[in-house]
Amino acid sequence: ILTPAGEEDSAWRRLTQEILRERASALRLAYQAAQHIGWLGQLGTEAELQERYGLPLMVTLRHPHGVTHALETAAREWRRWLEEGPFRGELRLLEAKDVLTLLPREVNPESAVNYVLGQLEDGVELTLGVSAQAADAPFLALCDYAVTPGEGPVLRAALTCLDHSEEDADA
Repeated sequence: ILTPAGEEDSAWRRLTQEILRERASALRLAYQAAQHIGWLGQLGTEAELQERYGLPLMVTLRHPHGVTHALETAAREWRRWLEEGPFRGELRLLEAKDVLTLLPREVNPESAVNYVLGQLEDGVELTLGVSAQAADAPFLALCDYAVTPGEGPVLRAALTCLDHSEEDADA
């Protein structure tokens, strides 16, 4: 989150650093798990541990040739590792066509939107969300308007999320 001067918001940075410190061990072990899943399954996948502020931010897993079966197998094994391991509920797995990404559950666009809206208080008349990722459907649902490319999975996921939020409001 950037300030109007283009600098990173210091309160958001402190919050993010706190989350990353709390999830550092989980992300390091998730990176090792991703490597082992690829090696043991002979999937040919490549894991990368990305950092921010000198702390683990996320783990990404790709196949150098985009082999879909390898990523699907790795995703299934990673989900099982998450469900059966001690980090259930701490990390979230995002699945895209060519990459798997594991992040702390609290690091998400909807948290950022809620933070910004809280900082702006009552001066917000309209919110606009832009994304091409299906995993961003909850973020887009928080916005008054959402922009997505084409008729892909983002639109379907956002509409599903909106339907669920309307059902919750009616209950």
